[in-house]
Amino acid sequence: MLVGRTDELRRLGDRVSEAADGNGGAIVVEGEPGAGVTSLLAAVARRAPSTLRVVRARAYAGSAPGALLHDLAREVDADAGSWESVIDAVHASSALAPLLLVVDDADRADPESVARLAEVVARAPGVLAVVGWQVRGGTVHEALHSWDRMMLGPLDLEATLAVNIRAPHVLTAALAPAILGVESGAIAAHQRRRHPPIGGVDDVPGGITAVGVAHAPIGVAILHRDQPPR
Repeated sequence: MLVGRTDELRRLGDRVSEAADGNGGAIVVEGEPGAGVTSLLAAVARRAPSTLRVVRARAYAGSAPGALLHDLAREVDADAGSWESVIDAVHASSALAPLLLVVDDADRADPESVARLAEVVARAPGVLAVVGWQVRGGTVHEALHSWDRMMLGPLDLEATLAVNIRAPHVLTAALAPAILGVESGAIAAHQRRRHPPIGGVDDVPGGITAVGVAHAPIGVAILHRDQPPR
């Protein structure tokens, strides 16, 4: 489920359209865990035109060094033991048809794999690479510093409430934009603690209860209306 991110999806869609015309590039999509990086990348891949070949790969926590290479090699029918084989396969594929390369959770890959991934993209200029990088306390690998960057901030109020209505049991960092204050019956919430405990409940003016959930990076939790605003 992708709620909000309309502007980001439009901007990435424009880049995909350019890629379909043969104009490649490289973009890092950054965000806090739960901000919607994975969902956004999935939407971009799903909406890509049929004229584009979509290649997807993903890094996993705790995976062995080079695991991203194996994942990518499988997708492009290359020798999993050689980055040169992957580079050649990606280059050859992009010469036949425009190619969209979507790599999620690149922050979990070992540093050498990230550097090699950047080399793959650099040596296949017709490729559009969209790489997801979840900010977990570290910074984007230096090999990606020259890439275009898109940072996912908190969802706006409308999208936050839409998620709460569709899936009230779900809380992610994207649902915690620190919505503050209520006047004249307007819905709002607050940010009193950065990491509220599980089950912690704060009463917010206007009859809105913010239910704390552990590890919500920005602070607010699921919103529930208890009574009409005062």
